[in-house]
Amino acid sequence: MRRLIASAIAAAVLLVPSLRANADELTAATTVDTFSSTGDVYGPWQTELLEYQWQAGRKDIPSVTLLNRNDHDRNIFGQAIPSRSTAVYVDDYHNWTSSFFTYVQLMTSDGTILPNRLFYAEADAKLGAQKNVVFGVGASAYANPDHSSTRSLSIGPTYYAKSMVYTIRYLPSAVGGDFSGLRNGFPVIGTTKAYGSGMEFIAEYNRLGTNQVIVAYLGGNQPGILVGGLGAVPTQFTNIQRIGEFDLSIKHWVSRDFGFILGGSVGSHAMQTSGAKIYDVQSVTAGLFFGRAVGLPR
Repeated sequence: MRRLIASAIAAAVLLVPSLRANADELTAATTVDTFSSTGDVYGPWQTELLEYQWQAGRKDIPSVTLLNRNDHDRNIFGQAIPSRSTAVYVDDYHNWTSSFFTYVQLMTSDGTILPNRLFYAEADAKLGAQKNVVFGVGASAYANPDHSSTRSLSIGPTYYAKSMVYTIRYLPSAVGGDFSGLRNGFPVIGTTKAYGSGMEFIAEYNRLGTNQVIVAYLGGNQPGILVGGLGAVPTQFTNIQRIGEFDLSIKHWVSRDFGFILGGSVGSHAMQTSGAKIYDVQSVTAGLFFGRAVGLPR
């Protein structure tokens, strides 16, 4: 997988001159997450992303993304328990008619952080005389690295008002099944079952070719994975985390086919039942992009 990443980066460098002519877009970005938690057991986490997106004919907007993540956590004794995942994503927006489009994403990864397999599909209908309201329904299924599985939905409207875009999404999810793996560096085994739901609010200023600014807030509850009792004794476990996260992303075009990305987020995770803090997190993202912007369906 690392050889694949290296080959993709080399190919991306060669593609840059052609991107200027073909109006495709290549993005490379790095995110660093730092944490505050009891015992200082989390982070830092570092993620590198390389994405290539293009217009395929008149109806499709596909992309391929390579993502590598390394977590540098510790157990309660201060011993390092690093973990990693490398993932490949492929996706596509397809315009069926002027009033209907779909989005599909497939993903696979190795390691112990990201889902080993993921499938997501969404259908979006454009409503109103101006077709400036879009209602979307999406569903995902993925296999977690602890051998449990997660199912989730994404439901809600998007409203386009000239250069502004507003989105609200309801995000219910459920995790279940037998699990095994490591927690704080110790082996765990058991069965988990948990349900959660959240709401996401997104406001976007979108002037492709000039500036794109996205502000998002995610709040609610989400099921946890890789949880259980210490040792090899099977355990029934339900873990739901209360989360709150605020994100800001800025994409600025320096020229028609080159620019930079800056972003950051702050968030908190706590146990839903007790309210005990799991961690607070702060993230910083920086990246560059090459090529003319590909406008998504709207």
